Amino acid sequence: MCMPGIDYTRTTSNHIIETIDVLGIEAARNALLKELRGVIEFDGSYVNYRHLAILCDSMTRGGHFMAITRHGINRTENGPLQQCSFEETVDILYRYRSSPSCRSWQGCRSCVCSDSCVSNQCVM
Repeated sequence: MCMPGIDYTRTTSNHIIETIDVLGIEAARNALLKELRGVIEFDGSYVNYRHLAILCDSMTRGGHFMAITRHGINRTENGPLQQCSFEETVDILYRYRSSPSCRSWQGCRSCVCSDSCVSNQCVM
């Protein structure tokens, strides 16, 4: 971008990994959002900007890209109910239910659904 004859104010790239290397994660998030909107709007479909922005924020919140698949989302520090929404529902519930500590069930909804440790964590 520092080459003579290159107008850096109008230069764009659709190579997301190159963008993260050169400009950082926030620029890569914006480039990803622009590409997603372009793909979805190409055939006239519409998805609210906020939905795509939340998706891009989720993908880049750790300072690197995370896949929106069971291999990405389920490896984060989310609670069991959030992780259950991606394909491995029975395995995840069994793993969390068989764990001895109450800390693995984060939040009141998880505790109520699992009928475990409600009195310890959910004091109103």
